[in-house]
Amino acid sequence: MILVVARSIPALEALCVQLSRETGGVDLVVGPDKTKYMGFSASPSRRSVKVITINGVTYERVAGFIYLGTLICNDKNVGKIKNIFG
Repeated sequence: MILVVARSIPALEALCVQLSRETGGVDLVVGPDKTKYMGFSASPSRRSVKVITINGVTYERVAGFIYLGTLICNDKNVGKIKNIFG
């Protein structure tokens, strides 16, 4: 799993282009069917974007995911972020 963090959509687009270029050099492909995105913002309207398209590929938005054994959610309840292994 690769986690990409950006402060804006244009910055994310630039990182995705660079990631595709670098992974292509070692014969790896970022699978759009397995790739999702999650937005963090104080503004609920900015968190409500359902899909994002980068380089012609559309990615689905998720409200949370598990990364390195930790559940990460995009709501403002910090208590939602917890280690699932206790």
